[in-house]
Amino acid sequence: MIPIPIFPIIGGYCIGIMTKTLEISTHFQMIFALWCVGNINTCIFVSLLKRHQVVSKIEQKHLINAKFLKLTKLSVYISPLFGTLIYATSEPSEINKTLIISQKYPLYSFILKIPGIAIYDIDFSLNPVFFFVTYCIMVGSLILLTSYHVLYIQLFIMLQSVKRKISVRTYKKHFAAVLSTVFQNVVFFIFYIVPIFMLATVIYFGFDASVICVIMVCIFSLHSTATTIVMILTFPAFRRSIFETFEIMFCYSKKPPTPVPVTHMSKNFH
Repeated sequence: MIPIPIFPIIGGYCIGIMTKTLEISTHFQMIFALWCVGNINTCIFVSLLKRHQVVSKIEQKHLINAKFLKLTKLSVYISPLFGTLIYATSEPSEINKTLIISQKYPLYSFILKIPGIAIYDIDFSLNPVFFFVTYCIMVGSLILLTSYHVLYIQLFIMLQSVKRKISVRTYKKHFAAVLSTVFQNVVFFIFYIVPIFMLATVIYFGFDASVICVIMVCIFSLHSTATTIVMILTFPAFRRSIFETFEIMFCYSKKPPTPVPVTHMSKNFH
């Protein structure tokens, strides 16, 4: 499985445009974005698990139990769907939206008139589902971060151990794949985890953070672009597929000339 940045680049920039032109609620657009983000991490984590198992089999060390491996993959596949469904129910009612704005942001009551706007609060009494979602994301991120650390440490130790037992080409292939996921996770941390924690802090303390929120949205929007660049720079197979796609799009690939059929005619001379 090759991790591919499936969150569309256009999604980060066009939420306001889609809300205005197509009248799609921001909340529903964020549901789709969350589902895509979850699937990105599923692809990265499962590909890393498979790489871990392949390298482990060389020396028969640190192999994950087959049953536990299946359970882990199942939970990783289900988590994005489960999280998306919970988040889908996290939007407060219109009454609670009014209460949130009137109690915490009375100077910004005009935003209630903005069509399709999404309003959340970490206060359990006003928005219990979002309270649950926020802390689940934080706990889940810590669990995922711990799992990544364990896998990466074991993988780099095993790669050093088997370096002389496998060909240079195979070693470079494994190393490049692992390094690619490292950089992808760094991008994910910078462009998603940091903004999420910033958002939770702003919501929890309720202070004016207009500038921070604008910066956060810009960072969030650039995630897919950054992930694609990282994939091109660090993952040879992905880089080749991108270049081949551009060659086809711009007709750079040279097609061999079509051979002209030669008709052989026999003549009898008398």
